[in-house]
Amino acid sequence: MLKIPTMDDWYSLAQRYPQYLKVTNTTLKDYGHMACMEFVDQTFSDRGKDVRLLEFGHGFSPQIMERFQSKHEVWGADRDQGLHYFAHINWEENFASKVASRCGDVKFVRELLTSATPSDIIPDSYFDCIMSVSVLEEVPIRTLQNILHGAARKLKPGGYLIGTHDLLCPIAGQRIPQYAAAHREAGLDLGDVPPIRMDWNNLLLENPLAVMVWYQMDEPKETRRYHGHYATIYTVARKI
Repeated sequence: MLKIPTMDDWYSLAQRYPQYLKVTNTTLKDYGHMACMEFVDQTFSDRGKDVRLLEFGHGFSPQIMERFQSKHEVWGADRDQGLHYFAHINWEENFASKVASRCGDVKFVRELLTSATPSDIIPDSYFDCIMSVSVLEEVPIRTLQNILHGAARKLKPGGYLIGTHDLLCPIAGQRIPQYAAAHREAGLDLGDVPPIRMDWNNLLLENPLAVMVWYQMDEPKETRRYHGHYATIYTVARKI
C-alpha cells in the first residue's frame, strides 16, 4: 500500500490519537507516528511480547516506542549522523533526557540500518514489523535501496515494513516511482500502487515556515530561497 495523506487523513487519525490534535510545526512526523501506531494497534492487537518491533532513525521522538514497549518487544536503532538540524545540541544528552528516560523497556542499539548491519547487533529474520517516520527522504536513492535491503533482511518472512517518506513536492513525480521500485527490488511487496495523484486542495503539508527556517538551515541566510512544499508518502510493504 502506498498513499499520499490528506488533511482529512490526518484529522481522522487525530480523533483516535488526540494528543496530536493540535497546531504544530511537525505535521508530517505526527502523521507518521499516528499511522504507524494505528497499524500496530490493528495488526497485532491480540498479541503480546511475541511481537517484535523495530523503529529506526527515531531521533528524539519516543512516541511509538513508548506506546508499545510494555506490550511488545520493542527495539530502537539510531545514532548521531551529524545532521544540520541537530548541529547545535549534544545528541547523547538529548537522547538520554527525551527518549531513554521514557523508554526503559526498549532495547536500543547505536546502529544505522543497512544491508551490512551485522546480525549480532540487529538480528536477521527477527522482526514482525520495522518502521521509520520521516527518515528516508534524507538519503539519495542508492542509499535508500541499501536501507530497504537491510530492513528486508531483518524482517521475518511475511513481516511488515511501514512508515512515512517525506516528499519535496517539485521532485515527487521522480522520487515516488523510485521509492516504489526500491521496495520491489528488496523483496518487499507494496501491493497494487495506484496512479499518483496529489489533491492540492486537501494535501497534508509541512508548515512552510518550518521548512524554510529549519529544513534549509544549512543554506546561507542571505541567499536562501524556498525550494518547495513538503508532503509525505505512507507505505505498508510485506516481505515476500
